[in-house]
Amino acid sequence: MLLKLCLNFSADTRRRCGSCRIQNRVRSHVSFDIGVKNRSVLNGIVATEKFFGINAFKFVKEGKATTLRYRIVPVAGEAHFDTEALQTKSATYLFDEFPERLQAGPIAFKLLAQIAKEGDITDDATEIWPEEREVVELGTLEIEKTLGDEESRAQQKRIIFDPIPRVEGVEASNDPLLKVRANVYLASGEQRRSA
Repeated sequence: MLLKLCLNFSADTRRRCGSCRIQNRVRSHVSFDIGVKNRSVLNGIVATEKFFGINAFKFVKEGKATTLRYRIVPVAGEAHFDTEALQTKSATYLFDEFPERLQAGPIAFKLLAQIAKEGDITDDATEIWPEEREVVELGTLEIEKTLGDEESRAQQKRIIFDPIPRVEGVEASNDPLLKVRANVYLASGEQRRSA
């Protein structure tokens, strides 16, 4: 969205716009093209979509570290809309279908981990690991209910997402993006609390 907005300005305005300079720098980075080509577009519903963690984490036990990336896979299986069906959906269809789906029971996902091998790049979120890497199941996540608007707003002011694990036995990789994300989410949380 930011990139589109910047491109609509005159060349002089784009030169003075800090966010456009950042976008141009990002586009000039070798990994940007790879990341754009490999991103997926959510064209289904949350309950039937796979999600892939981009950052690597280390699970440490008795001095041995296993580096992994998370995957979240719907128990119900994947399902997507074709382009024609997607055009008929409202702008809020991802939220609209949730309460109805939950009436039939919890929405479940398998929490998986793709295990890195020696030589895999673990400190760059734009590096995709080969698909043949081992994937192990860690557990199941279930969504049982949604919150009402008032309770949701209260929780949004209280909760801050932190991408850096703060639990014993799980460590962040050396990916510098993790620290940046943690700082951005902290600032976002502070703004929500003061709103």
